[in-house]
Amino acid sequence: MLTVVVALNVLISLLCFYVTWQLWNVRRALSIAADAVANAERDTYNVLHGAPQAIAQGQVGVKGLRVSCQQLEMQLQRVQQVVALLSLVQSLLPLVRRSSTQLRQRNRVAAVKSRSHSRRLRRQQRSRG
Repeated sequence: MLTVVVALNVLISLLCFYVTWQLWNVRRALSIAADAVANAERDTYNVLHGAPQAIAQGQVGVKGLRVSCQQLEMQLQRVQQVVALLSLVQSLLPLVRRSSTQLRQRNRVAAVKSRSHSRRLRRQQRSRG
C-alpha cells in the first residue's frame, strides 16, 4: 500500500511538473507576443505620430491649390473670351477688306466721274463764254 501511495504521489508530481512546464511555455509565448505587440505599437506610433500635422498641412495645401485653380479658371475664361473675340475679328477681317476695297474703287470711280464731269462743265463754259 505504501508503494501505491508513493507511486501515486510520484505520478501526481510528474503531472504537476508537466503542467508547470506547459504553463512556463505558454508564459514565454505570451511574453514574446506581448513584446511583438509592444514593438508594433511603438513602430506605429513613430510612423503615425506626425500624421495629424501632415494631414493639416495637406489640407492647407489643397485649399491653396483650390484657390489657385479657381483663379486660373477665371484667367482661362478671360483668355478664351479674348481668343473668341480675336477669332471673330479675324473672320470679319476679309469682309472689311473686301468692302473697304470696294469702297475705295467706288470712290475712285466717283472721283474720276467727278473730274470728267468737271472737265465737261469747264469745256461747256469755255465754249459758251
